[in-house]
Amino acid sequence: MRALAVDAFGEIGSIHELPAPVAGEDEILVRVTYAGVNPADWKVRDGLRGAREFPLILGSDFAGVVAAVGAGVTRFAPGDRVFGIASEHGSYAEYTAVLRPSDYAVIAKTPANLTDEHAAALPVAGLTALGALERLDLPAGSTLLVVGGTGGVGGFGVQFAHARGIRVIATARSGKEDVARQLGADAVIAYDKADVLAAVRAAHPGGVDAILHAANESDDITGFVDIVRPGGKILSVVRAVHDREHFAGRNVNAENYYMRQSPMFTGEGIETLAKAAAARTIAVRLEATLPLADGGLVLEAFKSGQRSGKVVLAV
Repeated sequence: MRALAVDAFGEIGSIHELPAPVAGEDEILVRVTYAGVNPADWKVRDGLRGAREFPLILGSDFAGVVAAVGAGVTRFAPGDRVFGIASEHGSYAEYTAVLRPSDYAVIAKTPANLTDEHAAALPVAGLTALGALERLDLPAGSTLLVVGGTGGVGGFGVQFAHARGIRVIATARSGKEDVARQLGADAVIAYDKADVLAAVRAAHPGGVDAILHAANESDDITGFVDIVRPGGKILSVVRAVHDREHFAGRNVNAENYYMRQSPMFTGEGIETLAKAAAARTIAVRLEATLPLADGGLVLEAFKSGQRSGKVVLAV
């Protein structure tokens, strides 16, 4: 099968001819039609997410069609349209294998009103946003600042928050303000033209209730403590909280959010995501659909910050 893989950490990635996986007793073999790209993919490729075996097939998000099932699988059959997260075999390939739904086995049937192209962009970013909103546990009427409001996770975060009746302020690059508003943001700050902290402080002198940080892990977010109300929360999905005591000293609870440790990273979690997509609670906005062979260059663009929205690869 064709797969985008690397033979050592740090390679850009190229097309390899590799054996297709075989569905074990509790596994589902999927013929991948589209693979979703996430910023975490280049971090895995560059060796920043632990040891791996080579050749390493990149990617995790997928959408496609069930090709075969193991004897222990009863809820899926060949021909079913599915989407999910390929944790073990990678998704930038013509085939991947996934465990039947359980803890740490994330696959669901694709809603009839969702294309494979759009379904492939949902799993990691959608589940991260959904889990983060659950973790923040904000009531309707609260005010949430979403940093990176038009990115993958941030864009879904804006939509889930809006659906819960939360007032959303989103940061976005200038030129993307309308995109943020279409996603459900009540107010938008162009971070490359305005001082985000000053703008939030002027509009909310008492502080916002919470911040969902979904931009760059290299960001210095220590100053955010000044725009969150006492007792408020900051949640970073890109691991940008480095000194929790700094925030705790100002009565703000700040923490990093790890999707794979979330109750949402399950078969039940992706079923919830599928229902939200089917009900149009969330919409998938694609920045681009590109050939599988371009995957390595796409990862380089994410790494350098030239891309931030949702990109899928046509397999």
